[in-house]
Amino acid sequence: EGTWTPVMPYLGMISVTPINSSGSPKTFTATYTSTIGAADLSEVLLLFSSTFNPYATNPSYAGACYLFYMPASNILYLLNDAGSYSVPGYIVPGTAGPTLSNSQCTIGNAGAATMSGNNLSLPVNITFASGFAGKKNVYAYSQDNEGYASYWELMGTWIP
Repeated sequence: EGTWTPVMPYLGMISVTPINSSGSPKTFTATYTSTIGAADLSEVLLLFSSTFNPYATNPSYAGACYLFYMPASNILYLLNDAGSYSVPGYIVPGTAGPTLSNSQCTIGNAGAATMSGNNLSLPVNITFASGFAGKKNVYAYSQDNEGYASYWELMGTWIP
């Protein structure tokens, strides 16, 4: 009959640019990867926070600039202040449309998300709120269509 060797995909981050600097507004590009191919990524997340603990049993997303993108539907969301639900509305990268805001940031369209081989790149314009001051850790996360997920990866820091 033959043999079969299951392949465990590697999911993760390549980069967030710019990083380890400061300023607002700024256009960030987050690049995610999957060894199965970029089209297998079901969701990718990007989070700016000074209090987020990725190792907590139930990490809190409250008080963060936390956005997530669903490649299959080409929709970008922003979580609310509590980090529990998305704020009303969504952005379709690459098309004119609204901005989304919570108390930490406002996100806007910065161009189309692109896939090339194993990589997905998502540009997003972020304007940080004046009250969201001080150094923030920048984390990223991804999940694929089979339910495999990366760990939250610390990509660097940003000072709004």
